[in-house]
Amino acid sequence: MLSAPAFELLSSKLEPPADRPGTVARTALIDRTAALPGRLVIAVVAPPGYGKTTFLAQWAKRRGPRVAWVSCDDGDNDPATLLTYLAAALGRVEPAAWTAFRALPSSAMGIAVMPDFMAALRSVPAPVSVVRRSYPSGSTRRKSSVGWGSSNRSMKKPAESRS
Repeated sequence: MLSAPAFELLSSKLEPPADRPGTVARTALIDRTAALPGRLVIAVVAPPGYGKTTFLAQWAKRRGPRVAWVSCDDGDNDPATLLTYLAAALGRVEPAAWTAFRALPSSAMGIAVMPDFMAALRSVPAPVSVVRRSYPSGSTRRKSSVGWGSSNRSMKKPAESRS
């Protein structure tokens, strides 16, 4: 069984950024994204300053309370760290996810524990969307963001890709 993480979890990495005065609403893009049926993975990629994080924060706000947010940087390039943050973010939405993560054997921490963690997440009763925002290597500017929308019922089949 896992004890507390070996590092301090930063709550700022588990929350979308707050709205700022003068922020441009990405309504049309959010509407188009919301209309995509059954997509498991949505990638948002653009140069720094194009509003990826703003868009994802607005998208998450519209999706409602069942959205987990994780901001990643170079220090999260370790499977155990990334998985801990992912579990903590999911746990904010669905406490059973954090409980399931904490029940995993600490000796298996890392990428090898993913199948057990995913199996535990299947017991989460309602869909949860996850947004993972990342910073590029060696930079404090945002380069790309990826948003995941999935549920325990839809983890089995990958999304079709469109060109």
